[in-house]
Amino acid sequence: MAPDGDAPESAALSSLHSLTAREILFVQDRDFFYLAAVDERGRPYLNHVHGPTGFVEAPVSSALICRGFALPAAGSAVRTPALGDHVQLMFVDYPRRRALTVSGSVADVPRRAVPTSPHDLESRQAEPCLAIEIASFEWADRPLAKPRYTPLELAPLTGRIAAVEAENAVLKARLAARRRPDDGDSGD
Repeated sequence: MAPDGDAPESAALSSLHSLTAREILFVQDRDFFYLAAVDERGRPYLNHVHGPTGFVEAPVSSALICRGFALPAAGSAVRTPALGDHVQLMFVDYPRRRALTVSGSVADVPRRAVPTSPHDLESRQAEPCLAIEIASFEWADRPLAKPRYTPLELAPLTGRIAAVEAENAVLKARLAARRRPDDGDSGD
């Protein structure tokens, strides 16, 4: 917090209803997000939604579409007309310790309204999707505590560690060979 008690400018809640290129790139670089809402009984609902990197898209700067994800079935539905279908999505970059929270309303998108490929335009078949009309967004005002790395981010390090371990094994074997006692020597 700033000395006067206000949040820093970079963390200020944006009510512009539009993401900038910075937020859109951040969202599209993620392979998961946290979805928070309230069910029809007023109870909190939280879900970790994951997919391939880029599975959340911003077809326009005021909306997000998450392909392949549908809201839970009736009986555990997130949407409640009395609550205005409000949801929050939190996108986290654990290695860089940054987070973006997007607030909005669930938009009604017919199952076939969002094609997944040019072929879907012809066949009129598309996967389910969650569409969010953005009301506001906010960047975390302080770094997250623990980094999280995806297997893709760790791949270069894993390969390098394996190479160093192999080199270390070779060097240990050479050192052990040099320390072996002569044929006639007992080594004492």
